[in-house]
Amino acid sequence: AAKRREKLKEDFKKKEAEIEVSWKEKLEAVQSLDGRKLASLLERDRSKMIAEGAQQQRAWEDERKKMESEAKKLVIENKQLNRDLQHGVAMYDSLKNELEGQVQSSQEKLETELRQQG
Repeated sequence: AAKRREKLKEDFKKKEAEIEVSWKEKLEAVQSLDGRKLASLLERDRSKMIAEGAQQQRAWEDERKKMESEAKKLVIENKQLNRDLQHGVAMYDSLKNELEGQVQSSQEKLETELRQQG
């Protein structure tokens, strides 16, 4: 999950740098020429850049929400596993105590029978 987050951040920074370079090149072209068409291109690219940046931001947010959701599910599963484990341990202890009681009772009966026969 952390790797995916880092990848999204890197992609966002790369795209941001590409847009900055493109914007500066077009701005220089606008300043050196008549520039109406280049100004239009510059504005189009700027708008495109803003839209792509927003899209990448949404993708990052979606990924973050997905990771948070996965983390919450894991916490819930972990709690359930702990409860199951505690229940299993309690059942084991109960059965162990019951069996120990039965063994002790059987030993006492056997000893009583042996004394009566002997």
